[in-house]
Parts: sequence; C-alpha cells; structure tokens
Amino acid sequence: MPELAEALVKILETVPFPAFVALSDGSIVVANSSLTGISGQPDLATMDRTLYGLGIFHNPAEYRGFLQSFKHGGGPRRLVLPVGRFGSDHRPLVLFASRIEYAGESALCGIITRNANGGGAETIREYTPSGNDDLLDKLGCFTMRVDAEGKLLYVNFPMQLELGIQRKKQLPHLTRIDAENDSAAIKRLLELARNHGSTTYETTYQRENGTLIPVEALVKAMRKPEYDGQFLITAFDITEKRRAQRELQTLEIENEKLLLQLESRAAQVDTKPASQDSQRIISESPAYVRVLRQIEQVASTNSTVLITGETGTGKELIARAIHAASRRAARPLVILNCGALPAELIESELFGYRKGAFTGARGDHLGRFELADEGTLFLDEIGEMPMLLQTRLLRVLQDGEFTPLGARESVHTNVRIIAATNRDLRKRVAEGTFRSDLYFRLNVFPIHSVPLRDRPEDIPVLVDHFIRKYAPPHRARPVLRPHDLARLADYPFDGNVRELENIIQRALIVSSGKYLEINLESYITASSSATAPAAAVQVPLPGQVLDFTEMQRQHIQSVLNLTDGKVSGKGGAAEILGLNPQTLFSKMRKLGIDRRGAKS
Repeated sequence: MPELAEALVKILETVPFPAFVALSDGSIVVANSSLTGISGQPDLATMDRTLYGLGIFHNPAEYRGFLQSFKHGGGPRRLVLPVGRFGSDHRPLVLFASRIEYAGESALCGIITRNANGGGAETIREYTPSGNDDLLDKLGCFTMRVDAEGKLLYVNFPMQLELGIQRKKQLPHLTRIDAENDSAAIKRLLELARNHGSTTYETTYQRENGTLIPVEALVKAMRKPEYDGQFLITAFDITEKRRAQRELQTLEIENEKLLLQLESRAAQVDTKPASQDSQRIISESPAYVRVLRQIEQVASTNSTVLITGETGTGKELIARAIHAASRRAARPLVILNCGALPAELIESELFGYRKGAFTGARGDHLGRFELADEGTLFLDEIGEMPMLLQTRLLRVLQDGEFTPLGARESVHTNVRIIAATNRDLRKRVAEGTFRSDLYFRLNVFPIHSVPLRDRPEDIPVLVDHFIRKYAPPHRARPVLRPHDLARLADYPFDGNVRELENIIQRALIVSSGKYLEINLESYITASSSATAPAAAVQVPLPGQVLDFTEMQRQHIQSVLNLTDGKVSGKGGAAEILGLNPQTLFSKMRKLGIDRRGAKS
C-alpha cells in the first residue's frame, strides 16, 4: 500500500465512524476499519470496492451529481442518505465529505454518521456544546467559538481545512476571516445574539490564500457557565445558492429585454390568428378565377412570388392568402412597405443591427428577416427599393444568409419571399433603376391582380361585404337600390376595390333611412379634380396662366383636401399622385403646404 494510503488509513482510523477515500469514478481506495466492519467485509481487498456496491450512492449518476456541488469549493458538504442505504439500518445516515487530492487525482474523503433526529441543518443549528470540542470537528459545517469581542477561541476541523487556519498558532480575530464586517459590526451582531438568543446573517469568509467563500452564519449565545460570555457560530457554504441567484437574476434581465423587444416588434409581425374575412378573397368573376387558381398552385411550395397590379387591387390580400394556405402558416407573416421608409431605415429594418453599430444603437434590433425566420416576408412596393439594398436583398435570396449592421457573424435565415409592386418592373430594369438579376429572382411565379373594372361581376358581392363590415350595429343595414348598383357597375374605379370600399363607407355615414344613399356625382367630381386628363382641362386665358410651382402647389393641395390631409398609406395623397411618401413630404415642405389645408 502506498505511503499516502497508509497515512490516510492512520488518520481515518482515529475517526470513530465509517470513513473512506473514493476517486471520481466511485472506486474506494482507502477505508477505515469502521467502514469494513459495518459492511461485513474484513478488509478493502475483499470488499466491494465502489461506493455503489456498498449502497452509499445508488448509481454513478447520483455520485456525479454530488461531486458537482464541489464546483466552487473543496468542502465540506453534507448529504442525508435515505433509510436503507448502506446496510439494513432503518435510521437515516449522514455523509460528511470534502474534496481532496489523492495520488494526483481529485478524490472524495467522507465520514458517515447517524442522525437520530433526521433534522438536517436544524439539528446543527440547535446544537449546544457539551464541553467536548472534538464533537464539533465531526460537523459538516464551519463551527467556531468567539468571545464577546469577536476573537476566535476555537475553530473546528472543516473550517481549519477550508480557510487554511492553523489551530496550533494563535487564532485571529473574526474580522480577519469575515470580509464584510468590521469590529463594530461584529460586536453589534454578538450583542443582538445575546439579547435574542441567536441571530442569522449572510457574509463572506476569506481563505488564507485570499479567495472568498459566501456563507450563512448562525450566532448563538452560549448559556453554560464554563462558556460564559462566549458565542457559538456555525456557518454554511452558500456558494451554490448565490450562483443560482445570479443565474436567476441574469435570466430575469434577459427575459425582460426579450419582452421589451418583442413588444416593440409586435406591430411588425402578423402573429395573431387571422379572421376568415381578413383572409377570404371575395370574387365571383370569371376573370379572377385564374388568380385564385395560381394562389392554390403556389401556396404549398417555397417559391418566390411576385404580385403585380394597380393600387387597390388587393395585392397584400393575395400575399396573406398564400401564406395562410402554405406550410408556413403557423409561423409569422412579416410585412415591410419599401416605399414608406427612406433607404437608411429600410436597411436596418430588413437586416437589423447590433448594439453599438452606430450612434444611438443602444441594444440589438432584430430585422424583418430574423423575425420572419421559418415564415414569410412580404415586401410591398418592391419597385421603390434603392439599388444598394437591391444588391443586399439579392445576396440573401441567393445565399440564405445576411449580416446585421455591426455584427461580426452572418445569420442564416429560412424565409419565403413574396413581393408586390404597382410599377412596371421590366420598364424600370430598362431604365436602370431596378436590377435585372433581382427581377428574375423575384419573378419566379408572377401573379397579376385583376383591376375591379375588369371584374364587374364582383361589385354586388363586394358592396354587400362592405355594408356588413361597416354598417353601424345599432340600426338596420341599408339596402342598395338597383339603379345605384348599375351606376357603380359603370364606374371606372381607378382606385379599384379600395375606392369602392371608400364609397360605401362614405354612403353609410350619410345614409339614415332604409336605402344606401350613394352620391356618386360628388365623389366623381372630387376624384376627377385630382385625376382629370389634360384634354378635359379648360385652356386658361393668357392672364390666367399659372407658373409651374403654383400649379404643383394647387394640385397637391386639392389631393390633400380629397384625402382629408392623409399623405402616406392606403388611400393617401402619395398613392393617388403616384409618388413616394418621402418625396411628397419633401415637395410639401418646399412648396409650403400644410396637410391640414392651410398654406404657410
């Protein structure tokens, strides 16, 4: 037997309890006679050499879990063994153990004792010394006696080992060990314990090598005459407790950040269950059958879709219908209007940015590509996207990855792209304002949304739908007269379904009787004032000719009057004029136009 093993056996033989040294694989390398005696085996050579064979631990996984508790310190640790472990004893046993080095390997040194009360830590907390300090050496916690000034009179063996205190030398003052409390604070704690019998507090003990260990300490005033004026302090290592608290706080902070980010992005992601009306395309026209058929054909694929058509024909509704019928329906549908944002904002909205990417970037910002991962990204007004961003978008479509602003690593994404435009992209390619390679990437499966004037059969069902949608619930729905329906069927509807929707909304507001009062003449007059062809404009007399700037001002002002000051979005002045909203805002500032109707 090696000299180290012999020395350990001699030490463990002085302990009147079963004791052992075991390696990290559970094999026992040193055992005292109390252990071999209680196991019914004469010596280590013939006994089962593992902790599992003796029943101290049930299996290797349980032993590994116990070893994990030593991650932040060597010991000691305390473990109550279930009744029936380690022989036929019907009382619970307690294992006190510390991590040590044995022959260059990490090992466990353990002592097994009976705990008749089974009270765990509370049994130790209620312990009052009987005058034999040797008993304190067998406790699985730090234990010390101090006088009324806080000077150490005794420290037990576990405390000596863990903190590096040498009992043969003069013991220091408690403030030498307690890194958080000075002499005045120690005296206050001792006085509190004297007045109330005991007190508990958390602090940090400092080892001789300067490292720290957090503890929970219990101070009890000693009542026996031979210990008059002294205090017993028992302290328990709470490293794992502190670590768990830090992890919990970190998780709470991260969760709070995620919740704030999700709340700020919720408006950009269509995650709410869609109603049937919002997803249902209303049509009875043969001209629209091809569109419905195309939606059905492409929905189940991952192909990119390009939806073309005039403003107000329901391109977004087609995109929603494709997403709802696809295998990605359970994932988000994320929408970005490329014509409603300036170029620098479109880039950060599409690809996101990381904290510190630019001045004001105080946190990470998820882009639409990240939000739409495994889902669908709908790029409306794709024809308005600047050339530089067209290049980045093309790369994402080709490689399936992108790099957020300020990030060091690229992000992989699995997004289906649906794009829409009311522009002639072929013409824009010829003009050099749209990349031809991006156009062909997007135009995998084109769908043309049919204008309302080419599907007059849909007007009656659409009118009925809008009446049901917007009619006040407190009164009977008004009825559309046949001659009004015929007039609507003859109307050209340059604004398509959106224009019909606006007409019905306005009629519902002004109608109070049984019938829906549609004043189409006033609507046509208001619309024609903004869109009248040049041939219908009366040629002014020489003295009445306006300069170009004034003509622009009056024209924009008349359209703003028509839209009640609405500039961007559906039915806004920018849409009617065929301008980018930012361009229109710039013109309004230059011309001194107030959206509310007053000139500056």
